[in-house]
Amino acid sequence: AIKALAPDIVVTEIKDDFFKPQHIPLLLKFAQHFDVVLVGMGLGKETQPFVKAFTEKYCKKFPKKPLVLDAEGVKFTNLYILKNTILTPNQNEFQLLLTNCHLSEKTLHQLLYNNVVLLKGQQDLIFTKEEIYSNRTGVPRMTVAGTGDILAGLVAGFVALTVKHGKQNKKKKFNFNLAQAACAGAYLAGKI
Repeated sequence: AIKALAPDIVVTEIKDDFFKPQHIPLLLKFAQHFDVVLVGMGLGKETQPFVKAFTEKYCKKFPKKPLVLDAEGVKFTNLYILKNTILTPNQNEFQLLLTNCHLSEKTLHQLLYNNVVLLKGQQDLIFTKEEIYSNRTGVPRMTVAGTGDILAGLVAGFVALTVKHGKQNKKKKFNFNLAQAACAGAYLAGKI
């Protein structure tokens, strides 16, 4: 249906109502052609087995390829298995992530390694292993359903820019890391 509305969108069809673990080989094969993969928005709780298995297999198969997780992608994953990942939780998803990983906000940095957590809200907080950044361009409406999806998409776009230009651009004008991609996405989403 989406392809009829926008023929430029790249689509791989699955013959099911929602993602299941048996779809993982097809999606991993599909993912190898892209600079970054974004998982989570609108998946629903029935996809928990898929999300858990997909993130683990993705990070093992592509340890250097970035991953962005939002919504169910955050709820159903574990920081222990992630590599080169940006998580974009809202406050409830963030608390669930901390609980699932037996962490507190103060001990979160111990498990981040090369991952980034962008806690979205009126004031976004971007957690890395070394730093906590703050973005204040947001407004109270930033917590309305759907704005997080836009933020996750912007972050994935900045990550793709990082991957593409970081390798190819000799002057490295665009060579910034995942934390900077998360900060740029948060800033732009709030500004818009």
